[in-house]
Amino acid sequence: MSFIINPFIFGAPAGIADPTDIPGLVLWMDPLDDTTFRYGGTLQTAGDTYTYSVSPHASYPDTGGLEMTDGLVGTTSFANARWAGWFNAAALTTTFDLGVATHIGYGRVHSLKDTTSGIDLITALSLEYSDDGSSWTLGGTVSVTTGSYGTPTVNWLTVNVDGDAGAHRYWRFVTAGAGIFQFHSEMELYGSTTAARTVSAWTDKSTNGFVITQATEANRPTTGSRTIGGLNALDFTPNDHLFRTATQIVNSSDGNWTAFMVASVDVDALAIPLDQDPGSGNRVAQFFRWNAGSVLQSLVWNTAGTIYADSAGTPVINTPYVFSAVRGSASIETRLNGSSPGGATATAGTNRTNAVNLTIGAYAGGVVGTAAYLNGLIGEVIIYNRALTASEVGQVEAYLANLRGISL
Repeated sequence: MSFIINPFIFGAPAGIADPTDIPGLVLWMDPLDDTTFRYGGTLQTAGDTYTYSVSPHASYPDTGGLEMTDGLVGTTSFANARWAGWFNAAALTTTFDLGVATHIGYGRVHSLKDTTSGIDLITALSLEYSDDGSSWTLGGTVSVTTGSYGTPTVNWLTVNVDGDAGAHRYWRFVTAGAGIFQFHSEMELYGSTTAARTVSAWTDKSTNGFVITQATEANRPTTGSRTIGGLNALDFTPNDHLFRTATQIVNSSDGNWTAFMVASVDVDALAIPLDQDPGSGNRVAQFFRWNAGSVLQSLVWNTAGTIYADSAGTPVINTPYVFSAVRGSASIETRLNGSSPGGATATAGTNRTNAVNLTIGAYAGGVVGTAAYLNGLIGEVIIYNRALTASEVGQVEAYLANLRGISL
């Protein structure tokens, strides 16, 4: 199994560890979970085990021995119970026994920087592998620029394996300390026990538990074949799509919503990668629509049947972007990598909140073969059931851009 190696990415915007920090989240699709091998995070089980070379400080323990794999990340406060802290640990190794030989493409560590409290980012992050747990080989390493004193920040530190190192049972992170303390709240490994494969179900990471599925093998996207920013993405080709029947995603009383997507389009042709639009009757939204000629739009309907559209920028094929759209009571705004030409004004009518098919990768109102299929990659899909503030939109955009190595 091959992996695309990308530059090291770190640093999340202060105040948002992930999209759940902002109220109103109804859908968060992230192919770092069940569509690829993931050790740690939300797939953590009671059988997951890891060991430290140095025990955490007694005041900042690893509660229950599961802090690194429980999917819960710490806040900007070092007193948050999700953090484990190590005092004067020049080098810390955290070893994972995966039970079976596994291909790992990359790993990431969630760390705290609070230099005024003596907690600096580590100076280097390495990923090593072993077949017996004793003899180790370097898989990949990155240097970390710790920066200057300032406001505390939370940071996802990512290290890629240099090429395909093969399948191995034991993998470990080596974190080299710089300050008085090291603080970590999550350590995760990504890869596969098999080669690239198709996806029959994509699980929602919000508390709503939406599962987006595809029963037909020939129409399933692929996972483990390509990445965006060094992290796994779903690979869609014509006829590939996932859907959930009669789902009320936009479930707020006023019908307002905010949507985000990280995507890269391979072919400049009509594509509707995210929508709740059956084509007639209770049409809700084409959250994102790529028109031939490199035009990104968002389309919505209200009870008067009016369509609202707003174009943003001129995207380029084979380039990853953060798509954003905000639907308020009187306007809709579409953003490309954080920029927007301004909102389009709405007219009379009540926003729709109907339970209709949600489709990812194609037009819900079409048929197989002619349904405005996406030819490209999707890395993230996020929907909120309200119009986020400008500050909140910026925070989610910054989170996604940071995670996926995209410049806003």
